[in-house]
Amino acid sequence: MSHTTDADRETLGTTLTSLSKSADGLSRSVRQLNRAVDDLQLSTERWGENQRAASESLSRAADSLEPVSAGATSASASDSFAPADD
Repeated sequence: MSHTTDADRETLGTTLTSLSKSADGLSRSVRQLNRAVDDLQLSTERWGENQRAASESLSRAADSLEPVSAGATSASASDSFAPADD
């Protein structure tokens, strides 16, 4: 039969205190990580929305252009579209 000494109880208490502090630190780290993941998800969603808006804007701009007639004098590739008459 083993006997628990005061020193054993003190060691156990110190160990449990240390473990508790480590668990608290881990819990804080997990909360910070969760916040970082949430922020990243929001940023990614905003980036996606901005990309869609830019794509729609470019599509509308392209729709407002019409091809230059084939009879135009040697137009370069960058001059192959002209603003549509509104």
